[in-house]
Amino acid sequence: MNTRLVKKGDALGARVDLAVVPTAAPPDPAAAPLAALADRMGDAVARSVADGELTGAAGSAVVFHLPGAGHAPRALVVGVGEGRSEDWRRAGSLAADRARTVGAARVAFAAGELEANAVAEFIDGFWTGARRFRTFRTRDESGEGRPGPTSLAVHGGAAAAARVREAASIADAVNSARDLVETPANHLTPRDLAAHAEALAADVDGLKVTVLGKGRLERARCSAWREDPRSPRA
Repeated sequence: MNTRLVKKGDALGARVDLAVVPTAAPPDPAAAPLAALADRMGDAVARSVADGELTGAAGSAVVFHLPGAGHAPRALVVGVGEGRSEDWRRAGSLAADRARTVGAARVAFAAGELEANAVAEFIDGFWTGARRFRTFRTRDESGEGRPGPTSLAVHGGAAAAARVREAASIADAVNSARDLVETPANHLTPRDLAAHAEALAADVDGLKVTVLGKGRLERARCSAWREDPRSPRA
């Protein structure tokens, strides 16, 4: 998961596989960041709005194939409705899903002048939406076995680089927790879980982990582990 902030340049002109452009409802082709797409597409964006294809409603999306070369071959316009937190997360999740559908590994997000919270919510929705847990699948008939996005470049927006990294880190932590929850108990023993906690602590300055083994658990009169024949850890 690679997320970075790009203060200069245009997401539509970036050398990526997919550019994502958000728009509220109703969409305004003359307002940023949709205006940049309208400049490249002539009257195609305005016609899409007039025809009711591009509505800006939360959960909606329209793809435009960009002319020329040396930049993103397609732009995905995602609707954010009223711009609530859940609308931005939903837009991010939808963008990740469409990126997987078209095989787009590198994605650019046209943040324009968006406030930091909106950018963070989009990042959260994007990476949690991109997550797939296929460790124990033997077959995949849904098509979800296609590689998903691996990088997200945030172009513009009011979010500082630290805020962008924080949002990506939170999404990564959520995904890691979900992986643990979905791992069967016979593949995630107490010893494995303890090792996972220690590995996390090793990457965070000032964070310490104390793992309690069988002896200390017995002295603390923790008896729940007696139902599990495996070596206990807490």
